[in-house]
Amino acid sequence: MSREDKVQLLMAILERNGFYPRVREEYVLQEGRRTRRVIREIFFMSVDQILLARRFVSGFMYETDVTFNTNKLRLLLLVMVGIDNTRKTFPMAFMYYTIESVKAF
Repeated sequence: MSREDKVQLLMAILERNGFYPRVREEYVLQEGRRTRRVIREIFFMSVDQILLARRFVSGFMYETDVTFNTNKLRLLLLVMVGIDNTRKTFPMAFMYYTIESVKAF
């Protein structure tokens, strides 16, 4: 199974479990020509996370942390957390990404 197939499978599993994934893709260039698309990031949130983020994070701050080499795909995992009105943190969103870049953040 190729890496692209694994990512597509991950997307299907996320959707089946109530998450809303979004993907950022880039074209690979060889000799100035587009050869293929590569998935760079998979961002995902559940309905509950979306509602909490709209209520508590909109116009305020969220915190981000990154772990690496902790999953079979060897993708970086970015976790964004918000703070609710009882000062408890909650996971606001998650993102797997292949390379650290300004576009990812």
